Amino acid sequence: MIGHRTALPEAQFRELLDSKIDVVSFDSIRKDNIRFVPGKSVLDIWSPRYFVDLATDLKYNRTVPIDYFHQLSTILISGNR
Repeated sequence: MIGHRTALPEAQFRELLDSKIDVVSFDSIRKDNIRFVPGKSVLDIWSPRYFVDLATDLKYNRTVPIDYFHQLSTILISGNR
């Protein structure tokens, strides 16, 4: 159901996010985004550790659309947008 909302515990959200960060290809992401970044060297810091560190600063919203997690998983695993 699109737009359906449910409570997702923060610990589970962070675990899901960390697991997706662990499996994504940062080389592919850099290649996909390099044309949009004026200073290409800024992409050099993109790594699993960098994004895990950024994720620690995310503010958590208890209610998120279920389909968002499916879309996020699809994007991170397959690289599709």
